[in-house]
Amino acid sequence: MVNETIKIDQSVKDWFKLKHPGIKVKEPRFATLGVADEYKRMEVGDVVLFPASDYPANTVRCTPNTTLLNKVLEGCKWTTRVDPANKSIAVLRLS
Repeated sequence: MVNETIKIDQSVKDWFKLKHPGIKVKEPRFATLGVADEYKRMEVGDVVLFPASDYPANTVRCTPNTTLLNKVLEGCKWTTRVDPANKSIAVLRLS
């Protein structure tokens, strides 16, 4: 396994673009609803930031495999990344 580093000034949007070049990554927005509701309303390329002070990281990361299992079985995919600049967990909808 290779250690990966990102530039200090690299935004989470830029990181998602680098790691997922086939996805048109949209401008990030902050979550205002519950975790499952935010995931459900996301479209491919959407980036939602869940502030760490308001949303438990484990809940944000585990929601697809628990609450949204039917969506996962239909082919929906998301990925997460810690976003220190915004003190949040960033979620990108992949499919």
